[in-house]
Amino acid sequence: MERRPGLTLPDRIAIADGPLRTSTPGRWRLFLTATPPPAPWRATLLQRAALASAAQKLQLSFDQRALLFSCEDSEHSLVDALREINHLIEETNRLSSGRSPT
Repeated sequence: MERRPGLTLPDRIAIADGPLRTSTPGRWRLFLTATPPPAPWRATLLQRAALASAAQKLQLSFDQRALLFSCEDSEHSLVDALREINHLIEETNRLSSGRSPT
């Protein structure tokens, strides 16, 4: 079986800091371990988010250094959003390393 080049374990992207409020109400910012993440990785994450109904409402996007998302201003909503984003990041890391998502 041929192995596709991808992210090695030390290169895996993760949340490094945040969430931090932006100047836009309901909009939050997360900093990742790679700033900015590689373009193919960003594209894969956004594609996966577009396919997942729970992630669509987060309105994920990237600015120069951060991952931006939307959610209600409540602790419960923020925890749910972070859980979904973390799942998308892990899934994107698996796809980038050549492994199938689970």
